[in-house]
Amino acid sequence: MPSQPVKHSILGTWVKLDDKSVGSVKTFIRKDTFEEHQFGYAFLSNNKLVVRVKLACGKPPIYGNVEGTYQKSGKSLHLSYKVSGRPNEFDLAILKLTKDTLRIQY
Repeated sequence: MPSQPVKHSILGTWVKLDDKSVGSVKTFIRKDTFEEHQFGYAFLSNNKLVVRVKLACGKPPIYGNVEGTYQKSGKSLHLSYKVSGRPNEFDLAILKLTKDTLRIQY
């Protein structure tokens, strides 16, 4: 009997790997918590989103968390959140989703 492909959940905390991200394709790894000075997403139940963003320049830059929402439909992902009062809306394509890796294209 052939095995069914495993469907991995996007739920959880994802931290961007700068050395594995090229152009519009960004690679994230699953972590228990955000890294202090790294961009990331936390996809929560009920379509709630927490984004770890750079809030101010500095050495090192100052990061903080902002809240928003997400919608996942097949391999499409729509994100909506505000940074410093400015709306951010993104439609992304999920290129790869495994237990530990998320690769998306902006």
